[in-house]
Amino acid sequence: MRLLFAALLLFNLLLFAWFMVNRSDVADQPPRPGPGSLALLEQPRSWDGPCFQSQRLIREADADTIAARYGARARIMAEEDRRSIGYWVYLPPRSSLEDARRDMSRLQEAGVSDVALVSESGMSNAVSLGVYGSRERAERRRIFIENLGFPARAEQRFRSQTLYRVILEAEESPDHSGVDWEQTDCQPDGV
Repeated sequence: MRLLFAALLLFNLLLFAWFMVNRSDVADQPPRPGPGSLALLEQPRSWDGPCFQSQRLIREADADTIAARYGARARIMAEEDRRSIGYWVYLPPRSSLEDARRDMSRLQEAGVSDVALVSESGMSNAVSLGVYGSRERAERRRIFIENLGFPARAEQRFRSQTLYRVILEAEESPDHSGVDWEQTDCQPDGV
């Protein structure tokens, strides 16, 4: 056994030495361009006036309609809006539908009537015990269910939604009924 260990150690040392001798410290890099060898293909847009952004719009079609009124001076920016919708109390997914239904029956026998079976992917066979507006109410519910002998959990739930704004290059705030505008930075997409 010692002989095998010594042979493996010697092999590793020889392999390490070979890599150290044959390594290249200089990575292959393309040559630097010479002076005057680069050309600007497109002149960047410059705008000396202010920019305005619309209020957040829920529908992309609304943003398209507003932007179309202003042509090339307008662009649409999409942003993700993530909002809390409350605190969900639930029993973690069970290994089978029968186990989840058995938990629901036991809860109902204990007087808990507002329960529902979850079927969404990733949470199939979980038992929903409600969504609460405050962490405190959700925690009270979780503790109540745990005192009945169930491994209840509570977690904050979010809803994500894409919202749209129209960014407009203009000398003054656009007068468009039904849309609120505010002055903003003209840099595209936060660059």
